[in-house]
Amino acid sequence: MAQDTFTRLVEYNQHLLADVADLLLALPGPVYTEPIPSYSQATVGKHIRHILEFYECLLGSTGAPCVNYDARKRNPDYETQPHAAREACTRIAAELLTCLAEGPLTQRLNFHPGDESQGMDVPTSVVRELGYVYEHTVHHLALVRLALALLAPDFVVPETLGVAPATLRAQA
Repeated sequence: MAQDTFTRLVEYNQHLLADVADLLLALPGPVYTEPIPSYSQATVGKHIRHILEFYECLLGSTGAPCVNYDARKRNPDYETQPHAAREACTRIAAELLTCLAEGPLTQRLNFHPGDESQGMDVPTSVVRELGYVYEHTVHHLALVRLALALLAPDFVVPETLGVAPATLRAQA
């Protein structure tokens, strides 16, 4: 694995987290915690919490043999307090530089809720997981973008927020 690939993936994720932090700074307050009926009562804050916790799972797994996104700690502050989520974006972006790029890693996949014994560990790498959390974040930001269109139609969302790089290329 080229160090350049690792470094570039860290930078892509850092830029994405900076976009999330900027969004959190600009959001109208009540929008963050307002339940969205068409999203099973989820909120923008719950999506942001989910994004951040995937990064924290990955960071917690570096140097360990397995990353398990299902075993993440759910931090209610991230979903109810935009400033806490913003601080987490900054902290996580800085900590990404400390990821161990090499070494064996598996990802725990759980296919049966409540029955951990039905899961399996699949080989992966920190580099692969950095790519995964990036794509996962873009996906959830697309949902945030749609939520904001419902909750705050006058709020201007950055054009590229929640849009995959391939989509941006195709649109250009």
